[in-house]
Amino acid sequence: MSRLHCKKISKNNDRIYFATGVETSGLTAWYYIKVDTLKESIFKYKCSANSSFNLNDFGEIVASGWGDTPPEEIKNKIEGEI
Repeated sequence: MSRLHCKKISKNNDRIYFATGVETSGLTAWYYIKVDTLKESIFKYKCSANSSFNLNDFGEIVASGWGDTPPEEIKNKIEGEI
């Protein structure tokens, strides 16, 4: 994934991030990812450097889809649980 933008959305130690970017196919996609504790600093660096990388290498993708924003029901479910 390239041109990735990440934002931490959890206020506790869950390390849940919302990310948007452009897949190698050229399609825009969104993701909620639970980042592994030991990989969080590298994940944040890669996001800030706008690097191209595989999200699966940094944790569990909790939800994902095509487009710039998730459907409201998914957003409310994920963000309501944290």
